[in-house]
Amino acid sequence: MRYAEEKGLRDWRRLLLQPLSGDVLELGCGTGANLEFYPDK
Repeated sequence: MRYAEEKGLRDWRRLLLQPLSGDVLELGCGTGANLEFYPDK
């Protein structure tokens, strides 16, 4: 997955998850690659 992450998937995750707020339930989180991009709020 490193290649995909370096070619833009990481940036896409950041843009997708940044506006979230409230309670979020992520089903099938797999490797947990999204976890660092969830906002604190």
